[in-house]
Amino acid sequence: MITKDDLNMILHQTSEIAVATIDSNNHPNVRVVSFYYDNCNNIIYITTNKGYQKNIEFAYNYHIAFTTVPTTGISHAKAKGTIAKSNKKISELPEEFLKRIPRDFSNMDEADKNYLVYEIKFDEATITKSFDEVATIAI
Repeated sequence: MITKDDLNMILHQTSEIAVATIDSNNHPNVRVVSFYYDNCNNIIYITTNKGYQKNIEFAYNYHIAFTTVPTTGISHAKAKGTIAKSNKKISELPEEFLKRIPRDFSNMDEADKNYLVYEIKFDEATITKSFDEVATIAI
């Protein structure tokens, strides 16, 4: 049986998700981003540079889909949800998240000035543990 514990394990074993959006011309777009999962509040946090195109896409259409990027095997989680600009700054995110990001955020004032934090929320996820073990669970 697949449970939320399986989701938590998958989301904590990988540091990247592929986020699918729709741009203002109704064309699909996918980006791989580093993330942090707050399992107590069921929120995925991502960051992006303020000048990137994906900010426009997130504002244009807040409906997204994502899948984890497996590090080994096929175990992964995918879901549909919404994305919104967070009230949090990078400096307010857990240190665990900052360690997952392949950028140097040693100067938090600069990071808070140049980057945005987004929150992804979702109500259910499809978990694939193996070819024979796949289930959609409510969060």
